[in-house]
Amino acid sequence: MNPAASNRLPVSPTADEAARTAHLLGELEGSIRRERAEKALQSRLLAELGDIAHAQSRRSERVDQFEFPRRAMAAEVAALVRVSPRVARGRIENARILTAGFPEALGALEGGRISQDHVDVIVDLGVRLAGDADARRVFDGHAVEIAEAETAPRLRTDLGVLIEKVLPTSAQEKHEKAREGRGVWVDDLQNGMSELVLRSTTLEVHAVYDRVTGMGRAVKRDRRAYARARDEAQGSGAPAPEASAPGTDPVLSDERTLPQLRADILTDLLLSAAPTGHRLHQAGTTATLGEIRATVQVTIPADVLAGRDDGPPAWIGAGSVISPAQARILAGDSPGWERLFVRPDTGDIVQTDHYRPTTGQVRAL
Repeated sequence: MNPAASNRLPVSPTADEAARTAHLLGELEGSIRRERAEKALQSRLLAELGDIAHAQSRRSERVDQFEFPRRAMAAEVAALVRVSPRVARGRIENARILTAGFPEALGALEGGRISQDHVDVIVDLGVRLAGDADARRVFDGHAVEIAEAETAPRLRTDLGVLIEKVLPTSAQEKHEKAREGRGVWVDDLQNGMSELVLRSTTLEVHAVYDRVTGMGRAVKRDRRAYARARDEAQGSGAPAPEASAPGTDPVLSDERTLPQLRADILTDLLLSAAPTGHRLHQAGTTATLGEIRATVQVTIPADVLAGRDDGPPAWIGAGSVISPAQARILAGDSPGWERLFVRPDTGDIVQTDHYRPTTGQVRAL
């Protein structure tokens, strides 16, 4: 390395470059402010739509019709925004909470002083003060002051400390209340992928994550040890461990990353391990959760099942897409098939029956 080169000063921008940079930064700032103002306007519009739906619900004469107006409004918004009705309903309710309970945060968003991410953090933590209007009002003002100088992740940390000081309940009481919201749900993505979301206690979630991480790292260590042993054996002329044809070694060809290993191992554990900690104590029986088997109805186009085509894909349940390869594996492993006969023009089911595949069909799949 040239010593003189390391002592050179950074290249200075030209006068035109400096002027252009200042202009572009000003344009970007204006665009961000306008975008934030539009977000605030959308929140106000969604909140008013939600208020209309709630007013209609209150006028419902029958209890079983109370939810209809809100569901209908969510469906209208979902069709417009191209999201699911569940997501649309969540946005409407969040907008109502923001406009009614956090006027300072909404005003700061409207003025472009804070982002939507900041607002989401303020509302997420501030709703815990729903029973104390005065405390929430004070929190709203202080939160905006902090948000104007912090990133959204840092704001969550700062406000988390603030909210703990404001709330009158003990840490254990807060935890027990929050624990009631634990659950598992599925978010369907594109290209035959989905997310399984687990919400549980921090200790248990981190323990699960730590366990699958440790298992994933063990796989990577074993993979490296196997590769070293194989290289040493080849160098000495000795037989390689579990030798296989070149390019087909399952260990050496395993290039999965640690996140991919975590996903594969956790899926394997959930699908194969028995939940011994949750026995179903039924009088006179030995039934356990481990004896329950999942039943998933899979709709598979005939061309996909026969292997003549990899599209259209197969789907499960209410329309979640799975890959053609997965569909063929499921069909081959199943002792029986529930056949659905549908109208090709409308998709309506006109007939169903149960069919037991032959040994040859299963072998082919």
